[in-house]
Amino acid sequence: MNDKQEQTGDDVFLEQRKMQADGYGRFSIYVWIGSGVYLFYVDNSLSFLSWQALLFFVPGIFLVSGIVGGLFFVIGTGLAKVYAKFVNVWDTSIGSLVLVYGTALVLRVAQLVVTFIAAKVTVSLL
Repeated sequence: MNDKQEQTGDDVFLEQRKMQADGYGRFSIYVWIGSGVYLFYVDNSLSFLSWQALLFFVPGIFLVSGIVGGLFFVIGTGLAKVYAKFVNVWDTSIGSLVLVYGTALVLRVAQLVVTFIAAKVTVSLL
């Protein structure tokens, strides 16, 4: 393999990592906004048109994307490296598929729960 082919492979890998990082961050933002709307609606002492809402939503989406999204991106990348050592890429058995996709599902559910808990704690501090 020459340098041009190797560079192209590295570019594809970096592009894929960037898309994964964006996906984790975007998912955290969606959950943050949904959680915020729910929590502000349920809590009668808070209003959507207040400084608390502005403080929750504007810097909150950037912080949650970087902190929670980044944390789960690092966890997902680490698990992918571990699975790359143990799972054969060409193995399409049910066990391998359940292991990989089941872990991805558990990781997304955990990200949803952690983001909701962070939103709930933040709302309680406002």
